[in-house]
Amino acid sequence: MASLRLVVVFCLALSCATSPYSSVGTDTSLGLPPHGPILPLSVYHNPRHSATQGDIEIGAKNTEDCKTGQTTVSLILHIAEEADKCGYSLREKGGEEEHTVSSLPGGVSTTVFCLDPGVYELILTKTTASGWGTSLAEMRLEDGTIALRASLPAGTTEKAFPVNLLFSLPPAISQWHYSFTPQPSSRWMQQYASWEQAFPHAFPPTISLTQYFATSFSIYTLTAYSALRLGAVVYAGAVFYLNGVEVHRVHMPAGAVVGDTLATNSFNQPTWCFVSVSLLHGAVRTGENVLAVELHAHNRYEMVVSFDASALLLLDDSLMLRNGIGIVSTSTTGTTGTTGTTWIATPVFDDNPATVFTADTCAGVGLTWAFSNHFEVITQYTLRPTACPGNMPSAWVIEAANASQVWTLLQIKSDEHFAGAERSFSFYNTQPFSHYRLRVTACQFAVASASCPADALRLADLLFFSRLHAPYCHMPEFPPALLGETALLACPAFSTGLRSARCRADGFATAINDCSPLPPRHFLYPQTDFVFHLNEPVEPIEPAVEAWYYFVTITPALPAGLALSSTGVISGTPLKTAETTRFTLELRNGAGLTQTQITITVKWSWRAVLVKLGRFALAAVIVVVGVVIIRFLRSRSLQHRRTLERREESVSCVC
Repeated sequence: MASLRLVVVFCLALSCATSPYSSVGTDTSLGLPPHGPILPLSVYHNPRHSATQGDIEIGAKNTEDCKTGQTTVSLILHIAEEADKCGYSLREKGGEEEHTVSSLPGGVSTTVFCLDPGVYELILTKTTASGWGTSLAEMRLEDGTIALRASLPAGTTEKAFPVNLLFSLPPAISQWHYSFTPQPSSRWMQQYASWEQAFPHAFPPTISLTQYFATSFSIYTLTAYSALRLGAVVYAGAVFYLNGVEVHRVHMPAGAVVGDTLATNSFNQPTWCFVSVSLLHGAVRTGENVLAVELHAHNRYEMVVSFDASALLLLDDSLMLRNGIGIVSTSTTGTTGTTGTTWIATPVFDDNPATVFTADTCAGVGLTWAFSNHFEVITQYTLRPTACPGNMPSAWVIEAANASQVWTLLQIKSDEHFAGAERSFSFYNTQPFSHYRLRVTACQFAVASASCPADALRLADLLFFSRLHAPYCHMPEFPPALLGETALLACPAFSTGLRSARCRADGFATAINDCSPLPPRHFLYPQTDFVFHLNEPVEPIEPAVEAWYYFVTITPALPAGLALSSTGVISGTPLKTAETTRFTLELRNGAGLTQTQITITVKWSWRAVLVKLGRFALAAVIVVVGVVIIRFLRSRSLQHRRTLERREESVSCVC
């Protein structure tokens, strides 16, 4: 294992901020750490015994004390009970040398390591098999992300948790090409070689509203990984590009982005923002990759350029319950409408079977994990029952959303039962979201007992994972699906329901269309008064409609020569004049109807008369010319016959 440099902080209550731009403070009242063993000469402790409640910031400044190429990692321990029986070891995966602490202090402590890049294992231990209970360990990286949050479960005295510390693109120490020009080439994210270069915290000041950054990095293998997490320090707006493909936006409007496009919002201070790109997305590749980021101002420019960025591969089957909070919501529908409550949910997302989440209701309970400035790709989840497996949900949906809170349906489950063991469920997904939710739709509770009351939802854990699942079934219209799962597709606009197709061994089954129309919302023609002219074709007039699966009727009947299609399009050529008449058009579908009115007037048109006369004149000319030609041809034919007759008579006389 590489040499370590440690800074250990003990306190009763500390919160660890994510800012990567400040270092651990110093304390003159130092003493020996209350735990061993004796560390190597290259390692030292800096305990803070008398700390008061507050914040501690751990970040990139600590890399000044690390060797070139090493990364700073903070191990944060939250020990609530039996601290003297708890311990840990940290070692590189497959390595033999490790850093071991067999007895921990109580409360919250932080240890800062300087580690060589690689995949490591944090091994949590306890002298008994009772587990860590509510205690837990966190590992925080240089870019502020929590790479690991774990607790030792009951029933074992030790458990290893893998964590990837091998940045494909390390923060703070990676060199970047940059440009502060108002509008570079449209292919700037691939044509940046001539730009100036600098390291983070060394970019020159600028008054540009938009800043452009790009660099390349290498990935040697994608085996054993599920996604590539990209991060960047953003003050207002940003657009991320990976190998020329846009993969994420922060505080930016939809549509084309140009040099003077302003961000829609800003943070209070420069903030790390992250997005994970699934390896099934197609943008990540082995060999050279290019990350490009453009930063946009909101209402003022940032003179001091705070930009930094990183790229880190996520280990396959990574538990993603970190860098966010768990939220519980309930909703009930009554005579006065739908009401609900929301609160922070710790027990259900803590990966600790010893803690139990309960709710005195079932249908309508939503369990949401909300990431903080992270957009992650979740493809698997685990439901862990309590000692009352009969109090687990029997039907639910998995949904995901971003800041707009428009939920996307990812999976539907029904008639599920738990016999006591935890169960895992997988679905196909390559899109990153900031919120994932399990919404309970039904419970089939077992018979109540003294320890398992009826009408109470009980759940030990809901765990979300990032796991690489290659799809089995493909069909042009539907998204891919895993074997045995159902691909879901939203119904057309202005309808409700779902279209679905189940993935079987022989491919997708016949799709099921369970769509129903919503009541018509909008039905309007471009104008309300129309004036047509006799014998002049009418360009098709199409109404603006917000409805699905509908037909349109009209009363009274349209003037002669005009027609109305079932979708409301008016077309044709008026054959008679008509006084101004008001028409009522009715749009109807299975869910309701709506009406609109228009007036139509058909007028006599001198132009139409002239056109008609011109047509008659042209026809007359054609007839006259035809008669002349016919008479001319007949005359020529008659002359030819007479000539032949004269020749015959001459021959006869000679004879």
